[in-house]
Amino acid sequence: MKNLKHTFSDLGISFLFLFSFIGLGLLFVLLFRPLYLFDLHFFNLPETTGYSKEEILLNYDYLIRTCLPFFHDTFQFPTMPSSASGIQHFEEVRHIFYTIYALSFSSIVLLVPILRQKKKNQDFRYLKFSGILVLILPVLLAVLSIISFHTVFVTMHTVLFRNDLWLFDPDTDPIINILPEEYFFHCAAALFLFLIAGGILLLLRYHHQYSRSTHS
Repeated sequence: MKNLKHTFSDLGISFLFLFSFIGLGLLFVLLFRPLYLFDLHFFNLPETTGYSKEEILLNYDYLIRTCLPFFHDTFQFPTMPSSASGIQHFEEVRHIFYTIYALSFSSIVLLVPILRQKKKNQDFRYLKFSGILVLILPVLLAVLSIISFHTVFVTMHTVLFRNDLWLFDPDTDPIINILPEEYFFHCAAALFLFLIAGGILLLLRYHHQYSRSTHS
């Protein structure tokens, strides 16, 4: 019974790590501007959309700011028009991001005293559980995305949104023209790599502590 309780405790810590890494990974992807700059040039967006590089980046940077914490202004792109449904969709996206940030921040706050107590007790088994759990999600999603990212993309929107406002009309919401589906694939790949790196670090930390305990 004690071992079962201990296992559930470690599993709970694992989910706290997972939520923490997802929020941090999301911020990393949003702030990693070189990723979009690569796609902007690779897909030659100025030529295919008819917008200059400067105008594309101006509106892209604004969109990213709305997805970061503490954005409170009225949503309106600097130069590109937006429909009411398009604005509503981006507001819904922002609320989802804020929920993720809140969950991630709460998880980090909860982890601090827990990890202190674990260190005091020299109990590091949670690192193994956490590393495995943090690795499972991105690896599974990465495999599915490689098979068909479009299917994953559509399924994700169907699950997260209770409407079809994410199906943009380029005539009324030209912002979609500067956000090709391949860009979202690259964002997903960056997030997966962030989570995988986090999972590997947790497992390396576990093996380090295990080696120290067996040789002490």
